[in-house]
Amino acid sequence: MKSGKSQSCGCIKSKKQSPRFKDEVGNRYGRLTVLQRAENTSTGKARWKCLCDCGNEVVVVGTALREGKVQSCGCL
Repeated sequence: MKSGKSQSCGCIKSKKQSPRFKDEVGNRYGRLTVLQRAENTSTGKARWKCLCDCGNEVVVVGTALREGKVQSCGCL
């Protein structure tokens, strides 16, 4: 701080960074439409609440959606 190179404790840099997750709300994967963000997994992976074409809701990890590993609530 004395040298003038630092402007804060580090909080300024963290506020400028973009979120670590891709916003999936409104996206469609197979029979699932993403409704909203859900609580992260215990390991910090982003999870999403989705609505299936059959009417059921399911919470899915984002990578499973994007990689096509989950395409419905299980109704298929």
